[in-house]
Parts: sequence; structure tokens; C-alpha cells
Amino acid sequence: MGGTRRFVSSVYEVMGLDRDTGELLVNRAFSRENGTYSFSRASYALRRLADATGTTEPELMADMKRRSQFLSSLQAGNMREFMAKVSSFL
Repeated sequence: MGGTRRFVSSVYEVMGLDRDTGELLVNRAFSRENGTYSFSRASYALRRLADATGTTEPELMADMKRRSQFLSSLQAGNMREFMAKVSSFL
């Protein structure tokens, strides 16, 4: 399947609005360089979510990694095993 491939080069979080200039305040959370995505480790949204849920940022990151692995296993595996995979995830 040739053709054009598109990739997201960066993901930014909107943190707010600068009252003086009216510009968006943003934080670069993820970037893609040399075919690899990297996390900046400074996520405003992740910090706020950790505070709101009473957990820590490392715990949230571990949960996101676990969910990512689950989705990857669904993608790579046979969808007939979906309910077994969901059960093992919970």
C-alpha cells in the first residue's frame, strides 16, 4: 500500500489564555522525532488529573501504559478473544 503517510508531529495541551495578549498558553506534551514518539514528562493535564483523582502522575502513566498495551494486544490478536482480553484487563 504505497502512497502518502501522515503522522502527528506534536501534541500540545491548551493550558489557558494569556489575559494580556489573548494568546493561548500551550504545553508540548508529545512529539515525534526520527519515527519515535516521546512524552515531555511535563503534562499540565496529567498533573491536574492526578490532583483531581487523588493519585500520582507516575500511577497515571502506568495506567496509560497498561491501557496502551491492552489496545495493542487487541490490534495484534484475534478479535474473537475480545471478552477474555477485557476480563484480564479488569
